[in-house]
Amino acid sequence: MSYKIGQCHPIARTVDANIRDIAKIPVRLKIATGTYILQTNRADFNQNKIDVVCMLCNCSEETLAHFLLGCTRLEYIRKYILEKITNTFSLLFAKYSLSVEIDLLTVVVNPYAYCITSAHIELTNDINIHLEPLCRHLIYRLHHKRYELLNIMPKTKNRKCGIKHISNFYSVVRSPLCNI
Repeated sequence: MSYKIGQCHPIARTVDANIRDIAKIPVRLKIATGTYILQTNRADFNQNKIDVVCMLCNCSEETLAHFLLGCTRLEYIRKYILEKITNTFSLLFAKYSLSVEIDLLTVVVNPYAYCITSAHIELTNDINIHLEPLCRHLIYRLHHKRYELLNIMPKTKNRKCGIKHISNFYSVVRSPLCNI
């Protein structure tokens, strides 16, 4: 599938205007573009010695494949959704008689990679409707649980005051610049 400058990649689109689905897009895009920060990324770009081992399971390097498919601490989240993803892409690929080697990591990160020609418009539409929402949901759930387990506070934007942090108890820590 070829993309043109100024054209939105299907990963950044949603089928419906569901606010929950839209909120999952930034994490999804970070995974797809390789800008999601894992321990291996920190070690590569940090002057200090950073341990590349996954801080959740302490079993292996925290790579993208480990985070999405292998971390044992996230298995209970991944199992059901990944089963649905596997069933869905198997049905879609059989429907369109795609005889390519399937890489599960590629399916989760960018299922559109299998839409090789413009003749796969129907496949792209089916991925939009059936597969992409599952992949987006899996990635977001894994991200959310990772942040929760590592006790990383999510940042939200406040139009008047800039960035504010939300603690584990969902109380707002006010910026000294805020007068609200």
